[in-house]
Formats: sequence, C-alpha cells, structure tokens
Amino acid sequence: MRLRIVGLLRNRVWTMSELATELNLGKGSVSYHLKLLERAGIARQVQGRTVRGGLQQSWSLTAPAIAVELDHENPGARATVLRTLASQMEGATDQRLFISQVRLSGGARRSAVAILEQALESIRGLESETGRLVTLASFAFSQPAPGDTVD
Repeated sequence: MRLRIVGLLRNRVWTMSELATELNLGKGSVSYHLKLLERAGIARQVQGRTVRGGLQQSWSLTAPAIAVELDHENPGARATVLRTLASQMEGATDQRLFISQVRLSGGARRSAVAILEQALESIRGLESETGRLVTLASFAFSQPAPGDTVD
C-alpha cells in the first residue's frame, strides 16, 4: 500500500482525503501509512488548512528518488521492500529482471553503487508527463565468500 501511495505522490501533491478516495481506504489507514512514510523520510506534509472545522493535510514526496540502506539492524525492512515490489509486479506487464554477480573490492563496490544511482537518475531525465508509470529498482549487496577477507 505504501508503494502505491509513493507512486501517487510522485505526480502531484495529494490531500489525505484524495488519497483515501483513490485507494479506497479509510482516512485512518491512509494516515497510518503516511506517518510511516514521513518517519522514514519519504513523504512530508506540505500544507495544512482548516476546512469545515477540520485540518486538511496535503502530502508530497521529500525527493524524486528514494535510496534505502537495508542493514542488519533492521532485517524486516528488506523483506518489506521485496514484498512490496513483488505485489506491484503481480499485475504489471512488460516485466524484466536483470541480475549480475561480479566480484568487486571495496572501492569497486562503492563505484558500482554510484554507477547504478547515476543510471537511475539519468533515466529519470527521460520521464514524460503522459508516459506509463515504470518502477525501476536496483539492489546492490555483497557476501564474503568462505576465506575472503572483509575490505
């Protein structure tokens, strides 16, 4: 659900009521997900105004792209990200998966991650207002082989 909210917030500022209607959810559920996205630094409340005695909250993304460090401190985050992407893929068309395994030293690993980040940013430059929403995800992780030293 949070990935769907992020997808909507990519295009414009939404009020909580608009999100609830679009997602066919109660305002309480939308509020819960928005607060989690806010705590994660992904979404932010951009304005609030009083409407008919209540506060109308408008929300947007904090940045056009999101990078998340999936560390050992929060093992559930990795599973959440993967489940969210898998659920988005279920109804999607034109799916492609690219996987490559290479052996890289510490400096080369950092360079590889930087290249992936730059590629995703370059692809954002191809974006058009009328195009289809395409989700691009990039994962970089490493595991030392038996006998390898950590660098």
